Amino acid sequence: LRLQVEQRLASTRTAAITTLRRIADAVITIDTEGRVTFFNPVAEGLTGVGADEAAGARLEDVFRVVERGPT
Repeated sequence: LRLQVEQRLASTRTAAITTLRRIADAVITIDTEGRVTFFNPVAEGLTGVGADEAAGARLEDVFRVVERGPT
């Protein structure tokens, strides 16, 4: 039973990662310490930072929010 659960979990994880890599929105996930654990291709395009470079980096080192005033 444990092996079946582990296989199902691995399959679900693979499907989720595939989906997150293919959607049209940027997806960045971080751990509890604020370090990047996932960075999809859209996030790469928006930030100019590759997923390999982002992995393990602090979020503020790879993604900055710029607030603009009224136009």
